[in-house]
Amino acid sequence: MEEMELIEAYVEGKLAGESLISFEAQLQSDAVLRNEVAQFRVLISGINLAGERKFSQKVREWEKAATLLDQATQQSQASPLPQSAETTTSAAAKSDQTPEPGRTASLTWLYAAVPTAVMVILLAIWVYPHLFPPSMEELYTQNFVPYPDLYTSMGDGPDARQAAIAFYNEQNYEQAAESFTHILQTQSKDYQLYMYVGISYLESGLKAEALQTFDHIIANAPNNYREPAQWYKALTYLKYKQLGESRDMLQIILAQESHAYQARAQRLLKKLRKL
Repeated sequence: MEEMELIEAYVEGKLAGESLISFEAQLQSDAVLRNEVAQFRVLISGINLAGERKFSQKVREWEKAATLLDQATQQSQASPLPQSAETTTSAAAKSDQTPEPGRTASLTWLYAAVPTAVMVILLAIWVYPHLFPPSMEELYTQNFVPYPDLYTSMGDGPDARQAAIAFYNEQNYEQAAESFTHILQTQSKDYQLYMYVGISYLESGLKAEALQTFDHIIANAPNNYREPAQWYKALTYLKYKQLGESRDMLQIILAQESHAYQARAQRLLKKLRKL
């Protein structure tokens, strides 16, 4: 099932079982996907509002009938001839079936505005991003999610790693980088530590150190660390406006079957091609 079909099925409550569990797990870690799901919800709401067009047309018909009735009433009042009982009864009956003109006009304005509102929503979601694509800085912000804190979730004891991860979670990346680097002096094969060091360098503005760290992971670590390192390396290039290098790294990710970051890389590369 294509990604857009998955999003549609999820929003409409049609996903179930393993498909639902897998999609919700991806939502937890993929900020871009969460944003696309939110946009799709707004789009569906807009389409539902568009169904009010038929009601809007009905209100306009009422307004037209009210105008004709008002004209007939004015002509009748201007005529010196008395109205028969039958005419009076007919006019009263017609008046009972037709909404009050003033109220009808206000209702017409309200419901006529619904299609316009829908169009504004659609333009904001789909047209505006095509005419004014986000900058590299905005794309970086949209796609960067720090590598998760696995130490706390695993319940490791109070050691140097816990102190370092506390700095990391507080986004005190300079102190985190220093603390993690100190630990690596005695635990040089812990590639999870390297991931935290690379992210800390990236967010501290140390581009060369971040790239060097991610390259070390890519060259030496198993896939569960190599794949996120490739993704963060692409983001490092993006943050420092090296568009060509970022695209190349994303292409490398896409060339690997079943890469954990393949869907994210595909979405980001599609947006980078517009820059």
